[in-house]
Amino acid sequence: MTGKGEMVNSKYAMNIGTQQGNNYTGDNVYAAPTELINLLSSQQATISKQTDQIDRLIAIIESKIK
Repeated sequence: MTGKGEMVNSKYAMNIGTQQGNNYTGDNVYAAPTELINLLSSQQATISKQTDQIDRLIAIIESKIK
């Protein structure tokens, strides 16, 4: 913004925000491709764990119903 420092490369910008009705708020987050891959890997691992937990809970519920 001031002409000093590194130039931000919008090629690696991710917009994170929320939308409620017609109102939108958010910011751009800038990250290198390696950081994005690491972030996606971490999120995939979390999703996998949550899926396993959901499956176990469903099995418990089904066993109680029978």
